[in-house]
Amino acid sequence: MNARNQLLLTQGSLAVAIASGVFVLLMGGLLLFSQTQGKVAGLTQSTQLVRLQEELRQRPRDESLKQHIRQLDLELRQKSFTDLRLSHNGALALIFAAALFLASAHLARSLRRKLPNPLAWGPRRPAEEKRTSLLAQYAVATVFGVAAAAAVGVSSHAVQLPPPPVPTPAVAVHFPAPAEVRDNWPAFRGCDGSAYREQSALPATWNIASGQGVRWKSEVPLPGMSSPIRWGSALFLTGANAQTNAVFKFDAATGALVWSAALHSPGARMPNPSVSEDTSFAAPTPVTDGQRVYAIFANAEVAALDFAGKQIWCRNLGPLDNAYGHASSLAIYQDRLLVQLDQGEATSKLLALNTSTGQDLWQTPRPIACSWASPIVIDVAGQPQLVTCGQPWVIGYNPVDGSELWRVKGLDSSELAPSPLYAGGKVIASNPGTVVLAIRPDGRGDVTSNNVAWKTDSGVPSVASPASDGKRLYLLTGDGQLTCLDPETGHVKWSHDFADEFYSSPVIGGGRVLIVTRKGIAHVVENADQFRELGKSDLGEDCNTTPALDRQCLYLRGAKHLFCLADSAGTVAASRPEK
Repeated sequence: MNARNQLLLTQGSLAVAIASGVFVLLMGGLLLFSQTQGKVAGLTQSTQLVRLQEELRQRPRDESLKQHIRQLDLELRQKSFTDLRLSHNGALALIFAAALFLASAHLARSLRRKLPNPLAWGPRRPAEEKRTSLLAQYAVATVFGVAAAAAVGVSSHAVQLPPPPVPTPAVAVHFPAPAEVRDNWPAFRGCDGSAYREQSALPATWNIASGQGVRWKSEVPLPGMSSPIRWGSALFLTGANAQTNAVFKFDAATGALVWSAALHSPGARMPNPSVSEDTSFAAPTPVTDGQRVYAIFANAEVAALDFAGKQIWCRNLGPLDNAYGHASSLAIYQDRLLVQLDQGEATSKLLALNTSTGQDLWQTPRPIACSWASPIVIDVAGQPQLVTCGQPWVIGYNPVDGSELWRVKGLDSSELAPSPLYAGGKVIASNPGTVVLAIRPDGRGDVTSNNVAWKTDSGVPSVASPASDGKRLYLLTGDGQLTCLDPETGHVKWSHDFADEFYSSPVIGGGRVLIVTRKGIAHVVENADQFRELGKSDLGEDCNTTPALDRQCLYLRGAKHLFCLADSAGTVAASRPEK
């Protein structure tokens, strides 16, 4: 190759390298910008779609809203796949241009290793200068033309991506009617956390040894301090040891163990916290919506099972940094499973999980120390509120989106276990050992100075949660002082000292109040403005759980057995062995 041709080839390859390099920079920058700006976005990033789905939960029968959601979903999928196709084609063009740049740059470098001597050619003529300039321009134009043609050619072929799923009609979620919820005992301390059931035949006495008033007695396969819940003929309990977290279903009529389901979460099992005998690995009470039962354990493993015992989903919210392990019971609002996960001010949070999938619907950080109180859902002027207690705040949230509504400061105990209560239009919150607060839940923001209706230091509970029928408020201290107050004013009606140790919370059934000591001694007193004890019975084993009430009986968990107790005399059913 003569010197003149070598120079032309060198200049041409250099021009191609420069042009292709510029193209690489431009296309790479465009793809990077699209990625960082979310141009190729997931469908779940559409705030409009999320808002419409939220509206559908509130109006599940709105067909026009369903059609709007389907149309928007289709448009989003089409746009998403178009963006993916363009991104894919741009990436292929980028690869082609990069290869061209490397090849031309390498060629230009190779040719320029030995520079020719221009003095040997003689003077360059104007025609040659013009030809060289035109050649460089043609090279640049050719590179861009080839790159554009390659991009168009690639675009003409369909990208091999999975076809967009056909939009399916939205399925209305079934929520049980309020009357159906009230007729059952679906959560810790009943349907609303008041521990009250108006239509209930709470027995005054029973005798475990003779079987008087004992409908049945069944052995519980694994230990735990969770309380029983009931929906229809189904009773649910949880139990656990260091290896297994399990949910149990019993037949409410016979006490038979219908099924026992051990949880299986994806991935490695989270380590168990160090728990004491006063807490156990299964302290939180499960909750049910009449379709599924939801349970959570000390290591924050939470799951949903159907009434046949099939696990629907399971996940772990840990690891935890909690001296006792997770002990707060679950609450539920429509399709939201509500979890109060208080682990310390840096990590405490409130979560709403989708009851069908277990996925997060929202999370709200909480400026709260460790606590073991359970949340409640209340109705304030027709609007739902989720109320929580944790040092140092009582906080009301919107259970739909987790936004904070109001807060009151006044809980300075580092061992906060009693759960809040809604009675007489006021939230009742207990600060162990010091004070009980009655809060009007109609404020916004920090309402410490103006929404506390009354305070009292009489009968302040340490572990047991309060109970109320709306007319009377019952507080039970850890050392056995039962106090009856007016929930409207906080005025003490009467107080009686049972001089014993209590963890179990009081329950109110019609005209009676039941409290059970840690040793299993049950006291029944009249639900009245004057103290009168109606009966005393011995369960025959320790008890740290809260009873569940039915129309005709009560269900009570002891250290080893689940009991069904009723007013009418009867013969005790055979104690059923572990299955």
